[in-house]
Amino acid sequence: MLMLVKRILPFALTLAVGIFIASFFVSFSMPKLRFESRYEYRNESCRSRMAERERLRFEQQRQDFDNLDELVPPPPVAPAIQYNNFPVKPPVAPTVPRGSYR
Repeated sequence: MLMLVKRILPFALTLAVGIFIASFFVSFSMPKLRFESRYEYRNESCRSRMAERERLRFEQQRQDFDNLDELVPPPPVAPAIQYNNFPVKPPVAPTVPRGSYR
């Protein structure tokens, strides 16, 4: 019996010290039992990424429209025309050739 205690006691103490030291680096708590499928997890992460992209796209478009006045050049100045130099003639009525009354 004493021999059994001599062999088991150092093993148990070494195991306890090893578990104590390992507890600083590894969590021994129960894992979270998630029964969601991988598809649902991927779909949720995909939706969050799509929402982030849409938010960024909307923000970029809003910035583009805010800077629109800076990007569009002013319209060109129309040349000045003097109408006195151009005589206005009345429109000429089209002539119908003779013999074509149909």
